[in-house]
Amino acid sequence: DPQPKTVSTPSNRNSRLTVMRRKLGGEQRLLLNGFWRQFVATGEWPTTRTVHSQRGGRQEVRTQLKELGGQIVTEIDDRSPGPRYGLTIIGLFLTDSGEAYRQLLVKYFEFLRSQFQEHPERYSFTDKEIAAALGLSDSDRNILGKLIQLIPFFNGYGVGPNGWSVHVTDLIEDFPASGPLDGSLENTIFKWCKEDEPVFLEDRRNS
Repeated sequence: DPQPKTVSTPSNRNSRLTVMRRKLGGEQRLLLNGFWRQFVATGEWPTTRTVHSQRGGRQEVRTQLKELGGQIVTEIDDRSPGPRYGLTIIGLFLTDSGEAYRQLLVKYFEFLRSQFQEHPERYSFTDKEIAAALGLSDSDRNILGKLIQLIPFFNGYGVGPNGWSVHVTDLIEDFPASGPLDGSLENTIFKWCKEDEPVFLEDRRNS
């Protein structure tokens, strides 16, 4: 899948995301990467039935995913054709493409901050406006839209005939007025993706 350029910086080498990425098992990494490739290719997460068929059966897959936890991966209720496995934004950041995508979102948050400071009464932006401001390729613009879908607590994301757009929430007001936004992004996603969230539908219904 397309990847923006990744730059390693001291601020992210020991981040919570980096530590979590180092702890992933080989099979867990394959699962996360596979889920994301499916979403990029089709716009839909893989069905649980397909994953169980390809990765050694239901029990093997569920054991691996339960160890990861609902902060990273979640079973999604889709009545037709059946439930699916999807990633949270944290789960996406743990894929092989995750660090490049994290940096793309940091750039996007920097755009939102500058717009908030310069045009505080403006709340909505189109994909083309964002891409032009950040110098994004068409590929990166499309990927950014998929990333934003995974952070619904931060942005109202919509798709129309001419592309996607966002409606920015008030959370942008909590960002520091200057300096890097890596820490703000990480704090935001960990605040909203709970560590003790169950992975599986039945466990969430019974909690």
